[in-house]
Amino acid sequence: MKNLADLETQVERMREALTPSEHTKYAYIGEFSFPVHQLDEDGNEVTTMQAVPWTTVKEIMAAIRNRAALADSPQAGSVVHEWDSLTKEEMWDAIQEVRTLVGNDGTRSFVDDVRDLVEAQAGSKEVGN
Repeated sequence: MKNLADLETQVERMREALTPSEHTKYAYIGEFSFPVHQLDEDGNEVTTMQAVPWTTVKEIMAAIRNRAALADSPQAGSVVHEWDSLTKEEMWDAIQEVRTLVGNDGTRSFVDDVRDLVEAQAGSKEVGN
């Protein structure tokens, strides 16, 4: 079981991961997509992947922060624009770091990672299980 200092560090990292920024935008933009089935001009079914709009992702992030009580103030739940100069590779590394924090070997979704950290913060679960 992780100690309180480790859990506090993990919560801070989750706050960063759930705060809309250029960093999280590039990290998540390919993470959330859905298939769109259409017919082409010859009548053949084609499937394309459609990315979830960034605005929607930011709204989901705000809802998760509020639900997890990660907001420090009433304004913290609103969408905040923070822009930085990280590369896509650096952003992907940050997502992988969050996954590593909760022991995700790539077989679980990022939503499961968030749920684990929220449950650990609430004291109902050990992180990484």
